[in-house]
Amino acid sequence: MLLKSTDPLERYLVELVQAQGMLGSHEHADSARTTVHQQACVMAFHEFAGYLNEAFGLDKDYAVGHDVRINCEAGRAHIDHLIIARTFDIFLIESRLAGDELRIGENEEFTSRYRDGAAFRIRSPATQLRRSLAVMQHIFRSIELPERFGMKLVPRFHRFVILPNGCTLTNSSSLPPQQFVRPKELLRAVIGASRTSSLRGFFSSLTPDQMRDIGRIVVRWHTPDKVDFIGKYRAQPVVLA
Repeated sequence: MLLKSTDPLERYLVELVQAQGMLGSHEHADSARTTVHQQACVMAFHEFAGYLNEAFGLDKDYAVGHDVRINCEAGRAHIDHLIIARTFDIFLIESRLAGDELRIGENEEFTSRYRDGAAFRIRSPATQLRRSLAVMQHIFRSIELPERFGMKLVPRFHRFVILPNGCTLTNSSSLPPQQFVRPKELLRAVIGASRTSSLRGFFSSLTPDQMRDIGRIVVRWHTPDKVDFIGKYRAQPVVLA
């Protein structure tokens, strides 16, 4: 079930160009290379949205949403991708990465590096996921949780960052490496976490109507503001040793 699609890629790229001044791309000599990196991140996000639509968009056991922007008392969050499974497992996913290597420093500094030597310090997708989790937890505290067979159902949250295929991970932080996965690994994680083969799983699962209603509630929190390109796509060229 598709809850919310992305804005068209062409619109995203036009707005990215319009935001180049705010993104600081005009401040350095290699602004053209920075723009190429930012465009690659936008395209990676859109390509992964299509990938999830093919995997889960028509599956009655999953509800999928993209580009969900929420502004509430718990803060602001821009969720790249959201998957709600009938088992009430909720997956929050960041996919705006590009490059041949992702380096994470001890203090969670994120750097994307390319084979041609270009490297960019980027906004932390882990921080984005923390914000997304806080906002989603706020939403589910504010609504009446569904029940089944007299038992109130409680959502289980999972957070993932999508690595481009072929991208290596160098993680010197305390972030769990299993949070960083490639597209096929994400599919396996979603399907594995949301299996309902056991009797307990059956009794603790959402009905199709409940899953649809939960998805609609989340999407109603979406605020159709412009994308915060500074918060999502700012990239600072760096020189790596």
